[in-house]
Amino acid sequence: MSVPGSGLFITEELSAKRTIITGEVGSQGNDTMEIVVETRAGESWLDRIIQDGADQSSTIKIRKIPKMFREIESNKDCYDPLVVSIGPYHHGKPELQEIEKLKIKMAKQYVNGTREKYSPVFEEKFKNVAGEAKKYYDLESIPAIDDESFTKMMFLDGCFVLQYIYSSVYSKQDMGMKIHHTAFVQRDLFLLENQLPYIVLQELMGARFEAGEGKKMIHKFIKLNQVHHPPPISLWRDCLPNFITFIYPRKKSSGQTAEQSTDNSSSTKDDQPLHLLDMMRKTLVGPDAKKALGARRAGPDDNWSQRYQSAKELKTVGIRFWASKRRNYTNVSFSSTWLLYGKLTLPPLIIDDSTKSMLLNMLAFETCPHCPEDFWVTSYICFIDSLINNAEDVAILRSQNILLNYLGSDQDVADLFNGIAKYLAPNPCAYVDVKDGIKKHYDSKFKIWMAEWLDNHFSSPWTVLAFLGAFSAIVLSFIQTYAALNPPSN
Repeated sequence: MSVPGSGLFITEELSAKRTIITGEVGSQGNDTMEIVVETRAGESWLDRIIQDGADQSSTIKIRKIPKMFREIESNKDCYDPLVVSIGPYHHGKPELQEIEKLKIKMAKQYVNGTREKYSPVFEEKFKNVAGEAKKYYDLESIPAIDDESFTKMMFLDGCFVLQYIYSSVYSKQDMGMKIHHTAFVQRDLFLLENQLPYIVLQELMGARFEAGEGKKMIHKFIKLNQVHHPPPISLWRDCLPNFITFIYPRKKSSGQTAEQSTDNSSSTKDDQPLHLLDMMRKTLVGPDAKKALGARRAGPDDNWSQRYQSAKELKTVGIRFWASKRRNYTNVSFSSTWLLYGKLTLPPLIIDDSTKSMLLNMLAFETCPHCPEDFWVTSYICFIDSLINNAEDVAILRSQNILLNYLGSDQDVADLFNGIAKYLAPNPCAYVDVKDGIKKHYDSKFKIWMAEWLDNHFSSPWTVLAFLGAFSAIVLSFIQTYAALNPPSN
């Protein structure tokens, strides 16, 4: 297309998404010049969708809670900090200022004794790390903050987190907090919107600890949140089933047993975590997250996907519950003797005032693009929920030290799981072999009959002892009768 009187020619190349303007230059008009103008005006709607989708490879790794989670009325209080803000999302809130004033004191405690390491070189290096950390957040959802203020916030928040962890793990130095504030800080550190990029913590730990020591300290802190007293050994519960298993060997176990799952996280180089909540999740899921997923998905023909059996129902058909030695959510297994009982092994779970908040934030984190798409926490919560209809089911799991209830009544625990799992969808590949094993046992008429007979006649250790005593008396009587009828010859 030519422009009259100008000597210009305009060519639109829609396929190349550009416009070329050609004109004569020079005194004699012997030379030509081309100007290429990039344009999107000629793009089709499909081109724009594809191009926009490609451009949206966001670096946001610490996201806000999805709207669908926040709109659940019963869970609204589980996503916001109670006493301390970490990072920019809740920074400056008036109700959090009491602990905010302690951050400078905690930062001084953290750098004390190693001040020579915090040189201008470190300051410049930390400024670069903070600049990278700024990309982790959704800055459009918060008030504008300049780079210097953001760097200062990262430093104070990072020192506060690490000094709190150090004091908790090694019981060193008074943090200047009231007891209930200390517990609330621990809760607030595992909120999705209250996370610091791990690269910030890593930089601060490198200035104080030897290589790897800081990360070990954080792992100790995470394990402190999982400590519980070991269950007492019961002769009836622990020894008799092993004797039965010796007589009637179990079929091959479905799922991963406690003996097969070894904690090799210390010897395996895991991917660097994004933040504390990610570290907590990796600890709970375990090192074999990918291997533990079933080879197939649960299909429409799987009865388990259509009807769940509660703990009470499974106990009725001879399935017993055992707490595994390890807490990994992947460490769920089922085994069955060919004649008698089934054994469902589950990792123990502490239920207290902070459990709901921690689980909900991990569930929200599993919906984020940068979280592994295995949905192990979601799947485990759904699996436990499938075993719980009411307080009776909780009592069964609690009696076997699978659920350690520090929350309140058994009904409170049942309501907690039923409420959380109501809006969840598990990974269809998770626990498929375990569910298959339970279904086969549940569908076995003979095993159900044997379980009912044993429960009716041997429901307590006293009936077993009485049976053994009667059986021994019969055997001794038979031996005496045989000896009397067949005296030994001289």
